[in-house]
Amino acid sequence: MDNIEFTTSIIGCQYIYLPQCHSTNDYALLMARKNDAKEGCIVNTGNQTMGRGQRGSVWLSEPNQNLTFSIVLKPSFVGLSQQFILNMIVSLGIMDTLKVMLPLHQFKIKWPNDIYVYHEENWKKLGGILIENVINGTTLINSVVGIGLNINQTVFDIPSAISIKSILNTHTDPKIVLLNIAKYVEHYYLKLKNNELDYIRYAYTQQLYAYGEYHQFDIHGSRQKGIVLGVGDNGMLAIQFEKNIHYYNIKEVKFIFD
Repeated sequence: MDNIEFTTSIIGCQYIYLPQCHSTNDYALLMARKNDAKEGCIVNTGNQTMGRGQRGSVWLSEPNQNLTFSIVLKPSFVGLSQQFILNMIVSLGIMDTLKVMLPLHQFKIKWPNDIYVYHEENWKKLGGILIENVINGTTLINSVVGIGLNINQTVFDIPSAISIKSILNTHTDPKIVLLNIAKYVEHYYLKLKNNELDYIRYAYTQQLYAYGEYHQFDIHGSRQKGIVLGVGDNGMLAIQFEKNIHYYNIKEVKFIFD
């Protein structure tokens, strides 16, 4: 995947392929800090050896089977209190890509950063997002968007994971997936630049896992049942318990899957 011609105007305008690296996010962050990365720069690798996920977890990926890449954005027009809206547009871009590839399947965005697919009567994790920001004073200078998507790997350490190949029973070209993600992420990024915030929030909320439904949560070690109401631009998850609405950050609440 060292030679890709993108049809987009921003995402993919600069493309770097590394046969192996510790973390595409780390590499892209270093480029951004040195001003070597254009907006839309993609850093892709066939073998990410120390990928990171949310909550300090490790993202494991079989070499040369999946997509593990990062996109550098320069969203100085986004307020610091609205950073999570970047997560929204990237999630929506990935969702649109998957809907084209797997039109018969249902997908959901599980807060804060996971992409789930419903397969064989269970929700399975197909991918994840990790966004790391570079801030100067009160300005968001750079955002490095790390994306991991299971494409052709079929054996996983965790039972909740799945790949496109496991669903379709056939090999999928990661290059095609990458080109489509670039196209659809750019689509939503341009909407963000055009200040179409209500459209983005609505589209994201409608595809949010457990939105408007009762679900079990682990909250500070206590099991509670509530209704997901949505996610704010600050990234906090709104859950209603009986008549009270509470807001939680990433470290305060977990979904429980029985």
